Amino acid sequence: MALIIPARSDTATYIFTIELEGAIYQFRMQFNDRDQSWFFDILDVDGNVIRQGVKVVANWPLLRLVASELRPPGELYAVDLTGEARRAGVEDLGSEILFVYLPEAEVPDPLFPVLT
Repeated sequence: MALIIPARSDTATYIFTIELEGAIYQFRMQFNDRDQSWFFDILDVDGNVIRQGVKVVANWPLLRLVASELRPPGELYAVDLTGEARRAGVEDLGSEILFVYLPEAEVPDPLFPVLT
């Protein structure tokens, strides 16, 4: 079952910790004024960096290019509730654009997309 991750926009920089499929991860969220976009770093429970500077892009698999064995096994998406697939502004994250984690068992195979 998909999990909504508690991202928020009440501050331009923050850290939160979450359990994903039995492992604890830290997320450092930062809004970049120059790019007008959110970026995140993902760290393990000990604070070791798994990946830095991942840009939050709506409706895109955000962990797809993270090759580390330490990464969460599923996939993370920024889902634009407006349906416009727009950039998450400084006040949009957690309200109009949600972080959604799909467990590994629910991630579609990119080589064999589901046809509807």
